Amino acid sequence: MKLVKPWPDPYKVNPNGGYGNRRHPITGRTKKHRGLDVAYKGFIYSPADGEVVHKGAALNKSTGGGYTLIVKHASDLYTVYYHLREPSELAVGAKVRLGDVLAHTGTTGASTGVHLHVETRKSRRWGSDFDPETVIDMSRSAANGATPGQSATQSTPKLVEDGILGRNTWGAVQTMLATEGHYKGRVNGIPGKTTIRALQAWLNEVV
Repeated sequence: MKLVKPWPDPYKVNPNGGYGNRRHPITGRTKKHRGLDVAYKGFIYSPADGEVVHKGAALNKSTGGGYTLIVKHASDLYTVYYHLREPSELAVGAKVRLGDVLAHTGTTGASTGVHLHVETRKSRRWGSDFDPETVIDMSRSAANGATPGQSATQSTPKLVEDGILGRNTWGAVQTMLATEGHYKGRVNGIPGKTTIRALQAWLNEVV
């Protein structure tokens, strides 16, 4: 099973944020990093259909993963999210679809700044992790208007400057608003009440 990135473009994995041994930014010791770190502030999107199977809180500033969330996508594929800004609004047992908002990035627990920490595991169990880049299509983002049933390898339609306020343009607006922390709906290019309210909130900040 292939996943897409749970964060939007153009954010990339931090230079020292890959999977494997690294010097820990807090302790200074060489230690295995079990996921990917992305310096991104905003909503986290489900990289595939799945089910929430765990919510946790380990808020110790020296050792904790902060507010956490685990989503099951297949019998042998789970994604794990650490250091969330607050507990996810999703309940354990909630079904999610590709592109749904899971939570918001934060810096709770043992963290040096707001970022996304995502792991892939073969089970819920800690220690069953493997390199996320072996299953995540790094060319596709779940925030880019993906819909259920759409292949992760399908290309995202290019936004053309044609003067038409159409679905592609509204999808780009929704992605921007989500990145700014205002939009919690699905990025689908359809400007409903959720989109308009998010746009108004964003305008109140910048005007």
